[in-house]
Amino acid sequence: MLYASISNGAGYVALLAADAERPERLEQEGLGVAGTRFTYAIGGLELWSFDQRLDAGECREALETLDDEHLAIANPEVAPYGVAAKSFLESSGLWDRVEDNLVFGQNIAQTLQFVVTGNASFGLISAAQASSGDLPEPSCRWPVPDSMHAAIEQQAILLTSGAQNDAAKAYLEFLRSEQGKEIIRAYGYGVPD
Repeated sequence: MLYASISNGAGYVALLAADAERPERLEQEGLGVAGTRFTYAIGGLELWSFDQRLDAGECREALETLDDEHLAIANPEVAPYGVAAKSFLESSGLWDRVEDNLVFGQNIAQTLQFVVTGNASFGLISAAQASSGDLPEPSCRWPVPDSMHAAIEQQAILLTSGAQNDAAKAYLEFLRSEQGKEIIRAYGYGVPD
């Protein structure tokens, strides 16, 4: 939605995206300042559930035997975390087994909402959401190894409408600093070396 707003002339000065595709497209289309695009965070996935029939050791194994339970993932057609969730399920040989049990969130926030409200027994949510401390204790959780899903590279870019905006430039520079990276890590994301 932000990409569409920017493409239609919204007056934003910078974009922090949940993917790398849209900042790259903005740069190619001349709406982003060439050379300012960078990865500011690296997301991760976590399988998460409130289902009280499970304990911590059974979370991953439960995907093998979904009956009427639903698994929430972000929509892989529009959401980077959905692309990662689908790649994990496919690479694990689970996609065909769970496809009929999937519930798609428009984004990763709605995916979490499905699990928290009980509309889905499981969710592949962002590791940052899972480690936020804002959620009740899950019955089970399983961090999906990064090697088992598509990379979730989150990029930022200075937009041409912000090319002369010193605050926007300073903010993006701060994100690249050690202090900025420390804050990003504290919120459950990885950062590039």
